[in-house]
Amino acid sequence: MESISRISSLLETARDLTLEAAKDVGPRRQLKAMPAAQIKKLLDSRNERDVLDGLRRIIAMQYASPPQPTLTFFPAVLKTLSNPYPSTRPLVYNYLLHHADLDPDTTLLSINTIQKSLSDSNPRVRAMALKTMAGIRVPMISQLVSLAIKKGVNDLSPIVRKAAALACVKCVRLDSSTKPQVETYLATLLGDQQYYVAGAAVQAFVEVCPDRLDLIHPVYRKLCKMQADMDEWGQLAFLRLAVAYAPPPFLDER
Repeated sequence: MESISRISSLLETARDLTLEAAKDVGPRRQLKAMPAAQIKKLLDSRNERDVLDGLRRIIAMQYASPPQPTLTFFPAVLKTLSNPYPSTRPLVYNYLLHHADLDPDTTLLSINTIQKSLSDSNPRVRAMALKTMAGIRVPMISQLVSLAIKKGVNDLSPIVRKAAALACVKCVRLDSSTKPQVETYLATLLGDQQYYVAGAAVQAFVEVCPDRLDLIHPVYRKLCKMQADMDEWGQLAFLRLAVAYAPPPFLDER
């Protein structure tokens, strides 16, 4: 059975990418079938509308019932990452996460561009890039994911810090050797002043290192005050944390 943290992180990534894509794509309408060669031609266009149309068609094929093969578009889709069009980025990330484990070698070609997006002036772009990078299931990039999280932990935007907290779980799942690094990141995030960042950090904590209660000692009272404002996933994670943390003090008082 999937854990609360895993479900939460998957829903967060899917929701954010879907909302961003829906906002940029506009109203849904039926797309007519188009030959693969013509779709690739749209992706190679210098016109933003053409590129967006091509990506929409590929994503529609990807989620069709039954799904249609779209792996052949991988190189052409990745080329669009070099375009300065913010409207196409969520669709490219969606495609990338869907196909990364099917063609890891091609996926690696996108890592440099995603890393550059971590320094974008828009915090939502930075958060989206961090979520995408952490969601790529290619073990050889685990250290790059860890460095991206480290950068996100110190970001001025709470949106990015929340993304960094949720990415901690994926980083450890990708490579368990990153756990010591991730624990230091969580120690910082658990003390964050924003309740939704702290809530995401608690979710990651109960998944990554629930036995490291020493990280909770300095912030437990503050977390108790903030839990009322956390989202439902953060509150559930905090309840799990409280059950594990509360007994020792009571036993000590006896």
